[in-house]
Amino acid sequence: MSSQQKRNPQVSPIRLAFVAFAATALTSLAAAASTDTLFQISDAITSGTGQNVFASDASKGFTGTNSTQLVYNNNSGSSYIVIKFGETSLTNVGDKITLDWTVAVTNGATSGGNAFRVGIFDVGTATSSDFETATGYRANYGSNVSTNGGRGFYERPASSNAVLFAGGSQFSFSEYSYTHGNFALTLNQTGTVSFTGTFSIMLLEGDKVQTSTQIGSNAVATITDSAGVFTSFNSVAIWTSAGSSGGNVLTFSDLTVTSTSTIPESATVAAWLSGILAFACVMIRRRRRD
Repeated sequence: MSSQQKRNPQVSPIRLAFVAFAATALTSLAAAASTDTLFQISDAITSGTGQNVFASDASKGFTGTNSTQLVYNNNSGSSYIVIKFGETSLTNVGDKITLDWTVAVTNGATSGGNAFRVGIFDVGTATSSDFETATGYRANYGSNVSTNGGRGFYERPASSNAVLFAGGSQFSFSEYSYTHGNFALTLNQTGTVSFTGTFSIMLLEGDKVQTSTQIGSNAVATITDSAGVFTSFNSVAIWTSAGSSGGNVLTFSDLTVTSTSTIPESATVAAWLSGILAFACVMIRRRRRD
């Protein structure tokens, strides 16, 4: 090696490539997030062994449900459906659980805040009743919800009320940072109205949770809760009420629950580490040849 080379050693292109590869791998692992589907319409079992979709009223039913649509026949009055899945916890900042839907509501109620409600809860072993210990978050949608203080969000602590969506069992957020959105939704008592929506809960820094929702193209609404937050869930629920003509039916063409984790799956980590190890082996062999 010449004195010039000693004064200005050259870095091997392979070493530079390895450094770049390792940096990319570590960056990808840090930013990676995995999304799991907890429920979709093709998973729906409305009776018998393995049932995971329940009606709060035994007189209601799911006639017409198949692998591409979930049909809930509420008929008259008000009731709700409960969809159960495995216990899911928000443990790392950025973890999120989301409910997305596309639904056609036939003969829906048009009164104030009683058009449509959704929630994500931990109901324990309950299925259609006895929800006293249930906890979670919900959103109300209706023709006047957006003007009612802008507060369509509610949290549900455990209470003595066995009805999941009962007003007496719901409390407004005791501490919150609210971003005004639009919860307005007008249904048709004697016709069908179709719309899409999303409702999600995400863990923030400082043991806070952010609840967000959007109906159709309405403005997104969010609220941050920092007092007595809930981070474990095993169900979603959807409430409906019949219009004056009765015959209320919800026909879902999409009803999906997903969980997003900010920690990459073990298979992803293993793949990246294997790649780094293989690259290191190539470098060692190359160095020995040189």
